[in-house]
Amino acid sequence: FTKMGLFTMGQNEKNEGNPIAGILRKELDITPQQGRKIVEQREKIRDLTDNLKQCIGLLGRLKCLCEHKNEVFKNRMSKCQ
Repeated sequence: FTKMGLFTMGQNEKNEGNPIAGILRKELDITPQQGRKIVEQREKIRDLTDNLKQCIGLLGRLKCLCEHKNEVFKNRMSKCQ
């Protein structure tokens, strides 16, 4: 419930067209300052998630490159023997 509530509140800071976020803010006594903080943290988390996805992609490319270079090295070493 908490994650869903925080996600809902972070969707639209003004809660226009989002009655669930308004209800949650009212029932949980969330101040406008707290609401802004939730939105700010949500953006930071989204940025971190994007960075992690980029890193995973780069690591995958690095792994493929290393495997290819190891295969080339192995072939060259077998020709030397």
